[in-house]
Amino acid sequence: MDTKGNSTIDELFKAPETIKMADIDSYVAVLATCNGNNQERILHDVDNLFAKLQNHIQLLSMYFKQRYIVRDVIAPSKEEISFYTKQEVAVRYRVSMRTITNWIVAGLETTLIGGVIRISDTSLQEFIKNNRRRKYGWRSISKTGKA
Repeated sequence: MDTKGNSTIDELFKAPETIKMADIDSYVAVLATCNGNNQERILHDVDNLFAKLQNHIQLLSMYFKQRYIVRDVIAPSKEEISFYTKQEVAVRYRVSMRTITNWIVAGLETTLIGGVIRISDTSLQEFIKNNRRRKYGWRSISKTGKA
């Protein structure tokens, strides 16, 4: 593999080997003199520095995993499964939330994800195909006279 143009990246990968504790110690000492030995400010600056480094490394890791590794391992097929909330389905089909609840009672398959009822796109399409002409009526309490 040719890495001539990637000297910055090579340096980044070598950083754990090349950065010594003494280097970090001298950096913190400079921070201490700049901040007038204000310990809270020094701790804040050091935490900010390491948080930025950690965040940058995690973002790099996630980017490359998603771009080159995860897409082939987790989702080898091009078919993507989408999940919707009851409200999203109601908006999509221009019906009320009560209608979606009636659909669920009538057999629309749901999945509980994160404590929220989700409806997959495939189960929704199948339900719509099988129940295209069915009416979902319900009686109002005022019409039946029951309280």
